[in-house]
Amino acid sequence: MRSAEIISRETYGSVIRRHSLPTLHLSLLDFQRVCVKRSAAWRPHIHREFELVIPCGCTYRCLLERTQVNCASGDFLLIQPGQLHQDHFVAGDSHFFLHFNLSDGTDNKPVRQLFSSSTSPQSQVATIPDAVLAEGLQKQLFQAGQHKHSLTICEGMA
Repeated sequence: MRSAEIISRETYGSVIRRHSLPTLHLSLLDFQRVCVKRSAAWRPHIHREFELVIPCGCTYRCLLERTQVNCASGDFLLIQPGQLHQDHFVAGDSHFFLHFNLSDGTDNKPVRQLFSSSTSPQSQVATIPDAVLAEGLQKQLFQAGQHKHSLTICEGMA
């Protein structure tokens, strides 16, 4: 089965912005809005970069390290580099996928793990702190996608 039969995907940028946090550098590689055309399980895969999944008014479902994970609208899922996961897409759903790298702010070494090895996959889901912020972030992502321009995740961090 070809991917175009299951989803439509729009990629909205490459290396959008680099932010410096007190001890980490974040390089946002791209973000995609995935609109699901028909229900299907995506092939199991891994990424070399972090993947942040934000569902848009629906629930994102996947197997993460062979554990079923559900991420509701207003939540996000952070998948670390090298973690095996399989998306379970539902027709009509829409999700944003942000891909980024982190590096240590002092010696610029790549960061590959934020969670301890004992962290359960469902614990990698977190709630966007404020419903207004969640709605605003989804609107900003949607507008950026419609206009195909760069997205600033955190104002004032550049």
